[in-house]
Amino acid sequence: MKSLTIGTKRYLEQFRYCLEDKLEPLRQLGMEINLTEESKGNITFLGCSIHNTTISNHDYEKIAVKQIAFALATYIVDVLEKPLLEKNIKNFYPTLSEKEQNKLYIKSLEIIKQKNKVFKRDETIKADIAEKLIEYFEKQWQINIEGFIRFRLQDYMDSLLEIIQEAQEELNIEKEYNDFIKLLRYFVDIQEPKVNEAHLLKKGGKYLILGDNHEIITEENYGDVNGCDGIISCLVTYAPQKIVIHIKDFYFDDEVLTTVNSIFDEKVVLCLGCNHCADPVDTMEKSNEEIKTT
Repeated sequence: MKSLTIGTKRYLEQFRYCLEDKLEPLRQLGMEINLTEESKGNITFLGCSIHNTTISNHDYEKIAVKQIAFALATYIVDVLEKPLLEKNIKNFYPTLSEKEQNKLYIKSLEIIKQKNKVFKRDETIKADIAEKLIEYFEKQWQINIEGFIRFRLQDYMDSLLEIIQEAQEELNIEKEYNDFIKLLRYFVDIQEPKVNEAHLLKKGGKYLILGDNHEIITEENYGDVNGCDGIISCLVTYAPQKIVIHIKDFYFDDEVLTTVNSIFDEKVVLCLGCNHCADPVDTMEKSNEEIKTT
């Protein structure tokens, strides 16, 4: 096999690790592998020469090229991707402060992590890059990794930019939400409480709010109250000094819990079990009967 030469500007130790990791199985097959190193300017070139004693010449060369291609693909995704993200953020979002750029970088990594969890994104990209490298090695035996990324992996670079754009959109949405929450907190703070204590429950999939005497203040699908937004609006209007959330039926309703906590903060108390939690409707009916009697 001809000697294959690979040039890179940085992270040489990580590159050696990726290469050795993929070449080790070839050594176990009985192939003799020689690595040489030479620096020219700011680029370090690794020469990789593989000699075979156990497999037919055609097969061993094909196997060797495939392993080297996957080593390079792993190096690009696992090592170079984060610096590429940082560089793109600086290039395409130069007006952001350093703190904002860091937030965008962290959010981009979160999106990549989620894509890996759902779609196995990294595995797919590595396979695609390795395929392009194998095709490249059919004609060339010398490669500059940074140059290959710039000129041969435009789709990959575009995908990184799309992730950054998605991250920026999510940050904008989060900012709008946080600004909205601050505004609601301001409204709550300047209003006189219309009730001292409010109870938030969920029965039959519908929200209910009870007042000081456990009377129904409002319920979902009554008047203008509909869904989470309607319930939040009602709580803001009544501005209770204390909100008791009967959490039994809210296990899969994080939006309501999070929003109420964000707006009312220390005024919120979580109830893990009481008469209301056991059967809110019966409790309310009894309470209403007592109120009528008195």
